[in-house]
Amino acid sequence: MAIIWALILVKCVVIWWAMLHWSVPMHPLWIVAPTLVFAALATAIWLTHHRED
Repeated sequence: MAIIWALILVKCVVIWWAMLHWSVPMHPLWIVAPTLVFAALATAIWLTHHRED
């Protein structure tokens, strides 16, 4: 899970940098915020729903 979160954070940093570097006419949070929200939701679901075999 730590590796996945590290990749998500790297993606967010790269997106933020790229949008500022190339002057994209929208705020980077429009991409970064949903990414973090859905990743947190998926993590919460994964942590709370374990299969018992």
